Amino acid sequence: MSFSADQMGMGFTRGFVFVGFADSQVTVESGSDSMKPEWPVWTFGIQGGPRIILGPSTSWRPSISDGTMMLSTRTPPKLTMYNLHVAFVPLWWPGVFFLLLGLLCWWRLSRLARPGCCPSCRYDLKGLAVPVCPECGNSVDMPLIAPHDAAAHAQH
Repeated sequence: MSFSADQMGMGFTRGFVFVGFADSQVTVESGSDSMKPEWPVWTFGIQGGPRIILGPSTSWRPSISDGTMMLSTRTPPKLTMYNLHVAFVPLWWPGVFFLLLGLLCWWRLSRLARPGCCPSCRYDLKGLAVPVCPECGNSVDMPLIAPHDAAAHAQH
């Protein structure tokens, strides 16, 4: 299958695009000044025919790459237009989000009062006879000795 210049056209709507011709193949690269090899790219085209390569505009924030490819595989030419829209989301964004979410959950859980502890200073109140924390002096509204523990203490 061969393509000539009158059988295909290329275009773009967003971003920097480089168009190059080699052996009757068209390559369109969308990105910043040059595509870096570690960036993810999407390739669209027909084997042995024109190809569009779309990549992110930046590697640090989400971006959208758009491209248009018109081609014909017959004579006389009848052009078919392909519109391509690719969204790129760098993986470090979700990683930072879930890290912050985990830190928030850890902080909230560490601030909760544990059963049998003072809600203000987290001092262990088990075995105390008075409902006052000896560490901070805060009055506690919970029973210090559970009912099943009270029966065990009464027997001894």
